[in-house]
This record gives sequence, structure tokens and C-alpha cells, in this order.
Amino acid sequence: MRAQPGITTQSSLVLAMRRVSRGIAALSILVGVIVLLAWKFAILPIVTAGGDRKGMARGTAISLILIGISVFLSNQELRRSWTRSVRAAGAVLAIVLPAFTLLGIATGSGFFLDIDAWLGPLPAGATWPAIRMAPNTAFCLMLLGLSSLLINVRIGRLWPMQWGALLTGTVALAACIGYAYHIRALYGIGYTSMAVHTAATLLALSIALLFARPDVGLMAILSREGPVGTLVRRLFPAAIAAPIITGWICEFGEYRGWYGVGTGNVLAATLSVVFLLLFLYWAVSSRAAAEEKFRGLLESAPEAMVIVDQSGHIVLVNTQTERLFGYGREELFGKPVEMLMPECLREKHAGVRSQYLISPHARPMGAGLTLYGRRKQGSEFPVEVSLGPMHNDGGMLISSTIRDITERKQAEQALRESEERFRVALKNAPTVVFNQDRDLRYTWINSPVLAWAEKDFLGRTDAEIVGGEEGGSLTAIKRGVLESGVATRTETIVTFRGEPHYFDLTVEPLCDAHGDVVGITCASTDITPVKQGAEERERLIRELQDALAQVKVLSGLLPICASCKKIRDDHGEWNSVEKYIRERSSAQFTHGICPECARRLYPEYCKE
Repeated sequence: MRAQPGITTQSSLVLAMRRVSRGIAALSILVGVIVLLAWKFAILPIVTAGGDRKGMARGTAISLILIGISVFLSNQELRRSWTRSVRAAGAVLAIVLPAFTLLGIATGSGFFLDIDAWLGPLPAGATWPAIRMAPNTAFCLMLLGLSSLLINVRIGRLWPMQWGALLTGTVALAACIGYAYHIRALYGIGYTSMAVHTAATLLALSIALLFARPDVGLMAILSREGPVGTLVRRLFPAAIAAPIITGWICEFGEYRGWYGVGTGNVLAATLSVVFLLLFLYWAVSSRAAAEEKFRGLLESAPEAMVIVDQSGHIVLVNTQTERLFGYGREELFGKPVEMLMPECLREKHAGVRSQYLISPHARPMGAGLTLYGRRKQGSEFPVEVSLGPMHNDGGMLISSTIRDITERKQAEQALRESEERFRVALKNAPTVVFNQDRDLRYTWINSPVLAWAEKDFLGRTDAEIVGGEEGGSLTAIKRGVLESGVATRTETIVTFRGEPHYFDLTVEPLCDAHGDVVGITCASTDITPVKQGAEERERLIRELQDALAQVKVLSGLLPICASCKKIRDDHGEWNSVEKYIRERSSAQFTHGICPECARRLYPEYCKE
């Protein structure tokens, strides 16, 4: 939707006023159609709006239909080329038809004056006099048609269509008041006069035309957001209605003979003043109540609130701002908002603030950056700032919500330190720590074990990664913890690259804030070196046992010759000691000679 002149965005009030404009335009079309049908079927009360009052001419009804169509299509949401053509054609015809009547009156030409004759004779059996368009009606219709044709034209700061609609509305309102007060001079000119339903429809169409462009020119103050716009919208109907109502009351009293004309005038003036004062009091008190409510909301905000104007000067703060920064309100009002920032950021912030004013919208300030505030005593602290535009009578203001995030930053730092300690502790430990969800898919893993680290585990299950009986065994263990909510510890084996790896697996249920099990946390310690050491120890023991089993032990009584020292075996044969022992043990022999034998056998070589 394209922005209208005078504002950058369409408020809900502007859209509502445009809907009202379309509704009034449609109603005027309906009135014109009903009157034409009443002419067709000779329904006198509809044509004359009851009684013997002046009726609505057929040319007037057609002009009201044309103007209603033009105003309805002036809605800027309808952007097709044919709608613009139809709107312009309707406005031109609405100017031409009443122009014939005015031209006939000015020239005295009966042809131009009796334009209703173009539409055919009066219905058969009609007894009321021929009804023609009144001069004041023709003038208002021509002025409305011209205003509708110039609806998007601006001359300097003036919008001609608004002044045309205001003039038409003034004439139509005077006619309506004339009917209420029984003053023919307000609705009649010469022999003819404006019908009451014609006056009411012209007044409504004037309002519809003004509401078709509620955000420009004179109407901008009525559709303005903020206290001034609200005050104008409340006082405007009162300023119109109060004199009319009081005047009617006084005129009614004079007509009844309750008092004279002078008393009636004084009473009318007095009642008008009283009504206007009451409406003024109501409007001002409502605004004061709204301002008090706003200040109450501002003070009750749990965060510091700082509101600045477009030049960056502080116009409003709350109690939390005083507590957070240590300044009193009187010290902040009118001062640049940069005084609440570290000195190193003040000059840069002025440029950033100017950029924000180009496209103001609600957003966090310095997204992705760490911002700091500065207290009165000079200390700095981390903050989080949210910005948002506000509109008031003096223009746009910028609302800043400031939150002290010192505790959050400290908690984040403590968490980072804890995570770092956890990471370092697990870095060289043969332990795998991981989380799995209820579908037993890995959601997080800290794996210093090379065989695990090389695989893409996240989002996958043990059955997809390990597979086979080993994957099924792991799944069964973890599924049991999910279902029971009870932790378990067991020893498992997983084969990587053809080599078995042994793990001491601990599985704990992972619960949310409500105590519901949402997954598992596992710690798996690689005990493969321990298992391999145990297996090596068992192998050595087995080999030692086998060696001991092969050792031959000599025991019991051995028959030996007292002379030659031969030993008799189990078969009765005499063998040398050397042969007997060699066959029955693992002992080996080397040969030498003892000293005694050497002296006895080789005395010549032995000396005493």
C-alpha cells in the first residue's frame, strides 16, 4: 500500500475514515436509486421525504449517484485504469447536469431550466407539481462534482477539493438547520428550495469527500495521532452540535410562547457556552487521564525507560532510570542521551541516531554488539537497549528500554569458564560424553577418541553408526533407561576398523524442567588398554603354567653303584649318572676335572 501525502504510513484511524467515506458514498448511490424508482412508480412520500415538502428532482438523484460513484472509486486501493476513468467521467457528468440548471436560470432559458424533461414525462396519475432542481442544489452538486474531479490536486499547501467540500457541507448544513428551525430562507431560493433528503445526502457526501483523503490538508489535524488529534476529534462534533441544539431549544421555546426573542437569544448563548465548556472539560480531563495512565505505565515498567526527541535530548525518564544511572530527573531533562554512554561511544552514537531517524522502527540497538552504559559516578556496565518510535504533538519521539545485563554477562562468563574446564578435563581423558534424544539420535558429543571423532555422529543412531549385534545391544541398553528413568552402568564392546574397543558405559536419563525424560546423557570410558593388559597378563600366566608343566622332577630312592656310581633305571639297566639325569630332566652337562682327580691322574702337572 503506497503511503499517502502527509504521512509515511497509514494509521488505523486513517483507514477507518476511508472506510466510512466509501460507506457514505455507497449510501448516497442507494438514495439516488431509490428516489429514481420512486419517480418511476409514483411513490410520493419517498420523492418528497413525506408530507408536502419539496421533493428531490430526478436530475438531482442522478447527480448524487454519479458523485457517489466518483467518491467511492477515489479510494486509492482501487488502482485499475478503468476505475480512474469511471471516476473522472462520473465527476464530469455530475458537474454538467446541474450546470444546465444554473445556466438556464442565469439566461432565462426554459430548455436549460426544465432538464428533467430529458428524463421523460412525469408518471401517469401524478398530481404534485413538476419538480425541478433548485439553484442551491445545483450549485452544491456542481461544486461536489468539481471537488471529486480535483480530489488529488494540490496547490501549494491547499487542497481545493477540501474547500469545495466544506463550502458544500456548509450550504447543506444550513438547509438542514432551516428545516429543523422552520426557516425557509436557509433552504429555499425564490420559487424553489432544496429537499430535506437532498440536503442530508449532500452533507453526507461532503463528509465522504473529506474522509476520502483524511491525512492531507485541513483533515490532517483531525486524523492526527496523539493528544491533539484526540482533542480535536472530541471537540469538533461538540462545536457543531452544541449551537444547533441550543438554537433549536430556544427557537422551540419562543414558538411555544414560553419566552420572548431576547430571552431566547440570551438562553441560546448561555447554553452554547455551557455545552462547550462541558465538552472542553470532558476532552481535557480525558487527555489528562490518558497522560496520567501513560506515566503510570512508564513508572511501573521493570526496566529503565528513556524517551528522547529527534535531536537526541531527553524528555522523559522513569524511576528505574534514576536508580540505574544514579541521576535525578532534573539532571537528565533536556540533556543529550549520550551522557548515559561511555565517552568513547558518544560521538559515534550521534551518527547512528541520525541513521535510525531515516527509517524508525522497533528493533534492538547494536544487534550482535556488547553495549555499555555509564553511571553518574563514572562506572560502566553492560546493557541491552530496545528502540521504538513514538508520535506526539511535537513530532516523533524515540523510546529506549535499557536493561542492566551485568548478572547475565557474569553468568555467561561463569558458564564459559565451566565449559572450558569441562573441555580441558575431557581433552586428554579416554572418555566420550554425549547426549541422545528420545529417538536415540546423537544431539551432542565430546569425543577425544579418534575412532569416534572421525565419524559424523550427530543426528544418527547407534544402529546406523555401529550396526549389527553391537548396535542392537547399545540401543537396548539406552532404550531401557529411557523407559524406566533409572540410570545404569555396564561394559560394552564396539568394533572400529576391525579392532575391538571396550567401554565402561554409564547411561543417565536427561529430564526437562517438568521432570519428563527427554533423552539420555552418557559417559563412555575407553578401557581397551586395561582389557588388553589383562589379556596379556593372562597369556603370560598360561605360558608359565605350560613351562612348569614340562619340567621333570627327580624324586624318591635311586639305586647307585657304590664303586662305579652307575644308576639303575626302571628297566634294570645300569646307566651313567650323566645319562640318567639328562634323560629325566632338562639339565645339560659340561665336562671338567676336580683338583683331587687332577693330582691323582696328572701328578706331574700338579704342584702342591
